[in-house]
Amino acid sequence: MIAFTCAPSIPDTYAPLRGALSEAEIAEAAAWGYVGNIDPGSTVDNRASFGRDGNPPWRDRLFLTWLRYVFENFDRIRQPMGAVEEICLECRGGPLELDRGMPRLASMIAGAAASEPRSDDERLEAKSFLEPYYAQACRLLGSKPQS
Repeated sequence: MIAFTCAPSIPDTYAPLRGALSEAEIAEAAAWGYVGNIDPGSTVDNRASFGRDGNPPWRDRLFLTWLRYVFENFDRIRQPMGAVEEICLECRGGPLELDRGMPRLASMIAGAAASEPRSDDERLEAKSFLEPYYAQACRLLGSKPQS
């Protein structure tokens, strides 16, 4: 079990969440603290995960939606690379289809929280690194990336 310090909850009003999970799955994700009405720029509440024993069938769809949310709110999240690292750890790296033709995101992002981008150029470089994974997550969810 990990305690989150970087990854914000996905707001229950986030439209792609409604397309990826059913109402029952969103309610279950909210019970675990993955979904909630939290500003992405706010401090994370150190909530704990469902750990290794919990493996709901919607985990991969949650991972893809969460990755999408973090990418789309990259500039508002205090530690965006740490957030991606946490969701990779929590969701066991997500579905294998995410990385098809690319290095495994979970391997590439390990330790990212220790070297968060500090300058605008570093943030742009980090976001550019995540962009192909974001685009693939959108494709796997059957949606289009934001422009």
